[in-house]
Amino acid sequence: MHRALPFTLRASCLTQALAGWIMLSRHGAVSRVKIGVASPEQRGFSAHAWLECGGQVILGDIGLEPYNVIWTLPAE
Repeated sequence: MHRALPFTLRASCLTQALAGWIMLSRHGAVSRVKIGVASPEQRGFSAHAWLECGGQVILGDIGLEPYNVIWTLPAE
């Protein structure tokens, strides 16, 4: 899905997730931006942001198993 959206061409995962959250919010959809970090033992330092709606990842699903959520917008 995210490859068809023009803002994804050079945007970071955080920029993409925030833009998606704003667009969905403007249309009344409830979604959450999540930011997670992977432990250094698994990947060195690595952070990633993704967007969830209806309990499913709709933007940024790159294999999220190693990431521990450190921040959610809006807060749960």
